[in-house]
Amino acid sequence: MTSQRPGQRQASRPGKAANVKVVHRDQKHTVLEVVLREGKNRQIRRMMARLGYKVRDLVRIKIGPVSVRGLAVGAYRPLTRQEVLRLKAVAKTSF
Repeated sequence: MTSQRPGQRQASRPGKAANVKVVHRDQKHTVLEVVLREGKNRQIRRMMARLGYKVRDLVRIKIGPVSVRGLAVGAYRPLTRQEVLRLKAVAKTSF
């Protein structure tokens, strides 16, 4: 165990990007689709900053096997029976 001074934050291990795909590119902007296996707080913004890029917009489209496309910010919906079964299956294989 390492000692830490008050006010210091312990560095966390970065999550892993499973896949990065260029969706659209023009003269000024590039749209990427990034699939993470394990997302950490502000991970995508930090990865892009290390490469010299700034993230203008970031949109989550899936959480595990559940799509959130078209769902307004702050909105929610009931999970379908199929989504519940898929989430349970993913949870069993994660541990």
